[in-house]
Amino acid sequence: MSGVIGVDIGQGSIKLVLIDKGSNGLLSLESIGETKIPLSVERNVNKAKYFGEVGDALKSLLTDLKIKNKQVVASLSENDVISRMVRLPPMKDSEIMDALRFEAETFVPYPLDEVSIDYEVIEKDDAGRLSVFVIAARNDLIQAYVKLFKSLGLELIAIESPSVSYRRVVKNSIKTVERVVILDLGEKYSDIFNINKGNAYFPDQFLLEENH
Repeated sequence: MSGVIGVDIGQGSIKLVLIDKGSNGLLSLESIGETKIPLSVERNVNKAKYFGEVGDALKSLLTDLKIKNKQVVASLSENDVISRMVRLPPMKDSEIMDALRFEAETFVPYPLDEVSIDYEVIEKDDAGRLSVFVIAARNDLIQAYVKLFKSLGLELIAIESPSVSYRRVVKNSIKTVERVVILDLGEKYSDIFNINKGNAYFPDQFLLEENH
């Protein structure tokens, strides 16, 4: 089976899709589902127990949907990543990562040996100056996701944030509008994304206040 599973682990539920690519190159939605997570502990209180309960819920959802595919792309919440638009002077491609690690010291609130950094060059002006979208995530969280899916017999082939995913969707599907603002309302957190000319700018997340 060639389809890839997409998994979004939210605050109170897991959302899942199965996407397949046909011989014509078009993507098709083969399956979709959602399940509540009966969590008894928060992730930052007991990570092992949290991911154990998430794994049980995800396993049941895969069984209910009769999905036997093995490759997974997972979404990390904007709350779990640090992303910035960084401006760099003209430089070679081989020099970009070193420059970004230097810049990351100003906005990543963790030791740099504890995070993984990825980037995409968004724009290069006439003078060769670069606009680079940078994203960083903690290594221990990435490894926890890898361990989670491995325990279910699944292969985690990619992890990305919603801002990266929404950018790709907008760029590939909306051709007539240059700027799009996306509001994603979640159970506890909501995200705002500014997509301008197919590029993501200023992803932000805010906590929804409960009315008592």
